Amino acid sequence: MDKQEKLEKAKLCSNEGLNHALKQEHDMALGNFNKAFLLFKELGEKLYAALQLGNIGSVYRNMEEYNLSLEEYHKALPLFEEIGHKEGIADQFTNIAYIHAMKGETKEALEYFKKALPLYEEMGSEQKCEFTKQNIKALE
Repeated sequence: MDKQEKLEKAKLCSNEGLNHALKQEHDMALGNFNKAFLLFKELGEKLYAALQLGNIGSVYRNMEEYNLSLEEYHKALPLFEEIGHKEGIADQFTNIAYIHAMKGETKEALEYFKKALPLYEEMGSEQKCEFTKQNIKALE
């Protein structure tokens, strides 16, 4: 399989994963996201690989497997940091904060929401700023 074929297969796996996730077909979603991650990683597509890890974390979140969810978000974070993708970094901080909040870990949740906020402000993402501010206020 050449590079273009691998890229198309990775995109297809990711899209299938999203469709399965929407239908709450967790095992199928995880399988597709994992396949997509491996292909994107092999192709050196760090942004798309990181997005798949975030997707995997979100599936685990929906399954209420919070520790597995945190693991995946923490795996995605350094990839986003490496490529300087501020929105991805901020979104992972928010995802991590949300899981800590769901686990009743207020201090950790606040820490991560407060890391996300300046990034959202810097990008001018008003909606995400407001959401993050509301979460910080609710937890303080």
